[in-house]
Amino acid sequence: SGEVLVMRFIKNSIVNNPIIANHEHLFLQGTDRLYLNKIQSVCDTGAGHGKAKDFSSHGGKPQNGIVASPQWRVIQLPISYQLLNWPVKYAALDPSGCNIAVAGKAGFALYSGVRKKWKLFGNEVQEQSLVCRGGLAWYQTDILVFPCRVQETIEEVRFYSLHTNLDNSQLLHALRLTSPVIKLNVSEDLLLLASRDCHLSIYSLAAEHPAGGGTTLSVSKLLEMSMVSFFPQPWTSSLIAVVPSHIRTESAMPRENLLRNSVHSILFNTAGKLLMIQRETPNPYAEHQQESWSFSPPVCLAPAVEAFWFPPPYLLEGSHSSEHLMESLWLSCGVGGVKVWLPLYPREEDHGHLSFLAKRIMLTLSMSVYPQAVLFQDAVLFGLCHETSSFSQSQSQVISSPHHSFPFATLERTTHIFLHHILRQLIRRNLGSHAFQIARSCSHLPYFGHVLELMLHEILEEEAPGTMPVPDALLPRVVEFIKQFPEFLETVGSCARKTEVALWRYLFAAVGNPRDLFELCIDDGRLKTAACYLVIIQNLETSSVSRQLATRLLDSALDNSYWELSRDLVRFMRAIGPGDTLDSPASIISTPITPSQKMAGVISTPTLHTRATPTSSSSFHHHHHQHQQQQTPKDAASSSTPSAANTSASSASAATVASSDPNWSLIWDQVGPLAPGSMVSFSGDYVGPTGKVIRRPQFVMEVESKEEYFIELILCRHARKLLMACCLRDLGRFAAHLDFNLQQWMARERVRAARIEDFVGTLKELHKQFQWPFPSSSSNQSMLREGVCSSQLFTSPQAPSTYTDTSTPLQTDALETDSHGR
Repeated sequence: SGEVLVMRFIKNSIVNNPIIANHEHLFLQGTDRLYLNKIQSVCDTGAGHGKAKDFSSHGGKPQNGIVASPQWRVIQLPISYQLLNWPVKYAALDPSGCNIAVAGKAGFALYSGVRKKWKLFGNEVQEQSLVCRGGLAWYQTDILVFPCRVQETIEEVRFYSLHTNLDNSQLLHALRLTSPVIKLNVSEDLLLLASRDCHLSIYSLAAEHPAGGGTTLSVSKLLEMSMVSFFPQPWTSSLIAVVPSHIRTESAMPRENLLRNSVHSILFNTAGKLLMIQRETPNPYAEHQQESWSFSPPVCLAPAVEAFWFPPPYLLEGSHSSEHLMESLWLSCGVGGVKVWLPLYPREEDHGHLSFLAKRIMLTLSMSVYPQAVLFQDAVLFGLCHETSSFSQSQSQVISSPHHSFPFATLERTTHIFLHHILRQLIRRNLGSHAFQIARSCSHLPYFGHVLELMLHEILEEEAPGTMPVPDALLPRVVEFIKQFPEFLETVGSCARKTEVALWRYLFAAVGNPRDLFELCIDDGRLKTAACYLVIIQNLETSSVSRQLATRLLDSALDNSYWELSRDLVRFMRAIGPGDTLDSPASIISTPITPSQKMAGVISTPTLHTRATPTSSSSFHHHHHQHQQQQTPKDAASSSTPSAANTSASSASAATVASSDPNWSLIWDQVGPLAPGSMVSFSGDYVGPTGKVIRRPQFVMEVESKEEYFIELILCRHARKLLMACCLRDLGRFAAHLDFNLQQWMARERVRAARIEDFVGTLKELHKQFQWPFPSSSSNQSMLREGVCSSQLFTSPQAPSTYTDTSTPLQTDALETDSHGR
């Protein structure tokens, strides 16, 4: 109906202006606005060569992970510049990622990321007399390199400073040219210009900042060579990019040689064909510097190339990343996928006399992403995706037709790890030694274990579902590769948890029995990883095996103060089914207490015997509180049957149950099924600090089920251990995380574990644990003079700092003992 709807599109700035600095961040341009997402790695070791690193948001320290905000920074172009120069043709980002330069139909505009302001020409006539040709770039962080046509007749390359006004009188330097510039690029202190007459010129730049202020710039030509012999067809319309690089076909070049001069080759993208001319080794006896700038004939690296990336030169200095990744070349070939040209470093024993070995290899990675930026030191690449959403019905009524029929799109950044793709390709090609070098150099990454997991998961899903056997299976080789790293146990456990159960048989046939891996985790102290294997074993073994392993893991978790893991294990044990029970009753074999088991507070568990049968009786009783009366200790002691010898022998078996590693599986098999509300009587005997079994009266506790009784038995054992070791702080955390009824338990233990035998040692331990200051001698004497301290606290006024060991039970008014001492 006469209306025109304009839809804005954006594109990567490297499409029109493929300079090196634009490849390091996600920098998109539209017709009237810019989108910036700065990407920074925590592996950066220094700024170097004008590369500004900003960790101010993290307290000046790099953090673990990739420093990049998911939010886009949208920079709107000034209206005054858009009125005469719309749309934007070229956009350039400086190496620090802060300052921006844009050029439209005429002139240019500068944006300062620090001041958040635009800078324009004060004279509109001067602005309209300059037309950008071939792009624009930054030298360092404050000097703009601007090739242009002046007054439609003169071709120049002008240099402007960010700190001065934009005016022709403030020029730092003007370089007169004989032919228009098609493409340009800046690398370190070198400027490359590709002109329309098929000539390549290389200039050296040097800037000085005097103490009095201002900036001076000197430009000197190093080389001008004709490319007609290399490119038979004119590159006026076919040249896409000209980029200086340190990439060479020989991968064995020493790192120090790469640092001495960053330009060892020049890459040309002409009509999608990527060509490389490699700089020949400089002649040390050459008289002129220009003679050392000789290049070999071009080599075609790949066809149908749309964009390419390689590490910036400053990353080579002090980098701890893989040398393979630091000298790799990444290609985006459209429908051809993502390719990487990777160096292959020869082994020391093969270096020198095996010249026929390949120096580089081209790998094609199966990644469903169109890369926009590559972070080499972190082994990730970034892509873009847009989410579209239509307007709702209520919004459609507010918005007039036909605007509501178009969807609303949001732009999002995606992150993809590529390291596992490279490792997999190298292992498949029997280049495992190179894969191991790359993986070892990247093992410092916080997500390195996830990389190994991705590789194992992808290969498992590809090979396991096949009905036909794989003649050369990759999974066994990958498993042996992962075993070389300490993340092996975590990798297998996490991969199995995220894989279908039907594939576990094929997986564990290659990695080993999960019970053996569980034992390795326990022995190595990896309790959280052992819990992962426990869930796997639950699906493969019987419930009795799962309960046995869960009990052992719970003991280790409690001993190592893994409270959250202990809480999860308790919930896991309550969820285990009834399990397998034995047809015949089992008994616990009494064994003497070894010196290693004589630990104070480790024991005092209930006295357990064989399950009650018509021909035997036991000091362990369970009955429903509605049908039977509670049996007193005296009645229990007076009951005798032909199996009373076994009953008395099982009294000593409390030492076995109370040892540092009790046989919980035998205890479980010995206890019969319990109805809800059953009353269980426990023996009060416990082992003191000297290892002597101290006899105490029994007590009765109500339990809901056999599982609840078993869990309560384990928790009471550990609570007793903490209390007798005076670990009150850990005891509080233990009760809070595991919902342990500490008050009720302390009432039962008032004459056993809560009984204080050494008051002096206990008070000293509390002072150390809670970091309380010890009372001084002067303060104690002043307290005595004021009558605050009682004579019960000290043995004599001459020794005020000595506590009296009364060796009496710890009691309160609320806890009174009965006739039996309970």
